[in-house]
Amino acid sequence: MRRQLLALALLAPAAAGCASLGGGPEMPGSFVAEGIAPADAPAISSTVASFVTMRAPPGPIALDAPEGDPADLAEKVAADLRAAGHAVSPSGRNRLSYRVEEHARGAYLVRIALDGERAARILARGHGGRLEPATPYTVTLAEAK
Repeated sequence: MRRQLLALALLAPAAAGCASLGGGPEMPGSFVAEGIAPADAPAISSTVASFVTMRAPPGPIALDAPEGDPADLAEKVAADLRAAGHAVSPSGRNRLSYRVEEHARGAYLVRIALDGERAARILARGHGGRLEPATPYTVTLAEAK
């Protein structure tokens, strides 16, 4: 238990810097690392959809689906968005992309870009081996134009 708490304490500051990685307001597109288990997809899709529902009113979302999606994550994200009242459409007024990368053994860094805003959250194995949020969302707001 102490080892898990220490690992989470070390991972939390890393998420703060991850939301602001890159040079511009948009990420280069969605990406899902290989090795994502289908059982992990609901926790990841819920993380993406929850951020969107906190930041955008229900409406059309243009979802950038990753190529080679190993766990059909894009379908799960789309279903979660629809359940929250969003329509998923290529012509949506809000543009959404996400990246899921292995962060540490059994933990994933989920980065989200919604229009010009970016967020990051780490998901780690909790009790029972399921992915759970290990950090809050770290958000970088879009610059005013």
